[in-house]
Amino acid sequence: MRCLGTIAVSVLLALSAGPVARAQGLAQTLATAGDEGPDGLHLYSISVYSEYTSTVIPFGASTSFNSTLPVGLSNLGPNYLGGILAKVGYRKTGARTNFYVTYVPSYDASFRYSSLNSMNHFLTFGLIHDFGPKWTVTLSGAGLTARYDQFFFDPTIFDSLVAVPATFDELSQAILSGKYTSGQLASILTGAPLIESPATTLLYGPRILDASLRTDFSYEQSGRLHYHFGFGATRMQGLNSGKLENSSVSLLPQTTSPYVSTGLTYALSPFTDVEVDLMANRTFSRFEDAYISNGTIGLNRALGRSWIVGVKGGGGVVNPVRSTFTPLRGPHYLAGGSVTYKTLSNAFMASYDRTITDFYGLGALNASIASGAWTGHIPGRSWSVNAGARYESIANIGGYNLNAWLGDAGINRRFGLHSTVQLAYIYGRMSGVITGLPEKRSLQGVRLVITWSPFLPLGM
Repeated sequence: MRCLGTIAVSVLLALSAGPVARAQGLAQTLATAGDEGPDGLHLYSISVYSEYTSTVIPFGASTSFNSTLPVGLSNLGPNYLGGILAKVGYRKTGARTNFYVTYVPSYDASFRYSSLNSMNHFLTFGLIHDFGPKWTVTLSGAGLTARYDQFFFDPTIFDSLVAVPATFDELSQAILSGKYTSGQLASILTGAPLIESPATTLLYGPRILDASLRTDFSYEQSGRLHYHFGFGATRMQGLNSGKLENSSVSLLPQTTSPYVSTGLTYALSPFTDVEVDLMANRTFSRFEDAYISNGTIGLNRALGRSWIVGVKGGGGVVNPVRSTFTPLRGPHYLAGGSVTYKTLSNAFMASYDRTITDFYGLGALNASIASGAWTGHIPGRSWSVNAGARYESIANIGGYNLNAWLGDAGINRRFGLHSTVQLAYIYGRMSGVITGLPEKRSLQGVRLVITWSPFLPLGM
């Protein structure tokens, strides 16, 4: 599933600017990583897939909110489709500079509703340059257009991280100190963020545009103290999904959020670090135009040779310029935690965060977000399994609430050196009167994928 669609980054990373590439000679480590074949222009993989979903227009099919949107798209029943995608890219590495660009076009053909046939696109790029031994600048971007099922089946940031064939030392260095000896870890953790959320289809409709740009500067004052500064913007909007009646209806036509961030990391020991992060962004949507500022202090620690745990807390304020609902006044708290488990045959990552307001411009009082992923395999065997879950609760949007969660599980089998077959299952549920529908709506689906890749490791 690694090659199927987007390298998504969580909502939390989208608004906190996430880890950055600190000045460690990152270009040199990527130059020798060899994680996606040699330099130059290459075809990385080709996949064909078939899919079943229990509904054509998920969750937000009959969205209503204070009677501001039309209601009435009928239940069209399940859908069956087939598709093909290719992953192509170019990379160039050097002593001080690394550049990559990846493009993934795909085409979905619906067996029941030909008007829903769609061409989907995903593009990501990154430029990392070391200005001497202490300064590093990272410029990255990502954008995609896709149907809702692409979002449900595609990997989250945790899915991608636990699938990387990195050692515990490589993973702990990336999390604790930002030192990347794995090109795959570096590209995932320093890439431009894309929003991943089980509530996406309710908010923006069944076909979505998601785009992001990000620039980070980092300075290594010493082996223990690192500073970073960054800025960027994210954009989400609904797209017309075909000729079905009201199929382009969405609660939020679009959301734009530029941001700036700064912070530092100080290593108390090789196994413990303290992080201070400050963030300011402005969110534009049909419901809200607001400045959001927050700050957090976090502690991360490696426990033994398998565990990494982290906690953080802080506060923030919202200053609305325009708001449909009663604005959130005064300071409010933020909190979160994470856990990572890594062995030779298993990898698990999970996190929880409570934020002020929401990330979409709905004007909520707060939001809770949880995400986790696990992958397991027996070294030297051709079988592997994976599972993951996402949960989101958005509280008090003008007196309404929204809860959404999505779970997935998959089994993978490698055939020879260059081919894999994957079978994945998803189940999601949306609840809350915001939908204007019964209190709970569910969605389930199955996808079968056959992938061929000329490079090893396969499926990147």
